Amino acid sequence: MVENMDTYVMPEDSNKFLAEVLPASNPLRITWEVLTDEEKEGYLSAALRKIEELHFIGEKAHFYQPLKFPRIARGVPVNFEKAPLEIKRAQALFAADIAREELYIRRRNKEACLALGVANESPAQSAVADKVNELLHRWITRWRKV
Repeated sequence: MVENMDTYVMPEDSNKFLAEVLPASNPLRITWEVLTDEEKEGYLSAALRKIEELHFIGEKAHFYQPLKFPRIARGVPVNFEKAPLEIKRAQALFAADIAREELYIRRRNKEACLALGVANESPAQSAVADKVNELLHRWITRWRKV
């Protein structure tokens, strides 16, 4: 994986980003930290595909860049070489959530996952989805969060 070519965050940095947004006892963070770098790369690639499907405001900083970030938004130039921190955190959160769903919900008893708090009844409204929406808010809407 090459940063800003086929990922926004490298596997070794993803632990740091998750530690900034999730408590140490969170099952999502614990699951992520025990994965190998190869497994993390697979989940980060899946998360990148989800992020790249979103529609963001502004335009790419360079017309030839392979990913949607870095961007110019609201006429304000951003760092032209790197993706913003919230995009990196969002990719790490998406990747950890994909790993959680695959490892716990699809392969294990869903009722046990619900009882342990690893899963909830409405996956579309998960805490991770809410956090990712919060992180990406300024890039998806034209309005600032109040």
